[in-house]
Amino acid sequence: MSGESKVKAEMLNDFFSTVFTREDEKDTPVLNPLSDAKLVDIDVSVDIIRKKLSNLNDDKAAGNDNLSPRLLKAVADEIAYPTTIFCKSLDSDAVPRDWKTANVTPLF
Repeated sequence: MSGESKVKAEMLNDFFSTVFTREDEKDTPVLNPLSDAKLVDIDVSVDIIRKKLSNLNDDKAAGNDNLSPRLLKAVADEIAYPTTIFCKSLDSDAVPRDWKTANVTPLF
């Protein structure tokens, strides 16, 4: 980081630290999980995903992800395959390193 960038970052940090307050941690509520259920025995296969994508209605509008059903149908074979990575992750109780460092953007 250049010297000028560092100064700017420190100024921004100084400003935000004056705006926020430190909460008393004694009064923080304890959040219990809503469920103890775990993801087990999930049957997800390339064929199931491919079939679901192939059965999409071409005439429907795109969803929150802005991907049209026509596009999803056209690339069904290519995007169905990564489900095997997801299944292996569930079976091994491990998450691929790239998934841990990915930038995730929620779609509302």
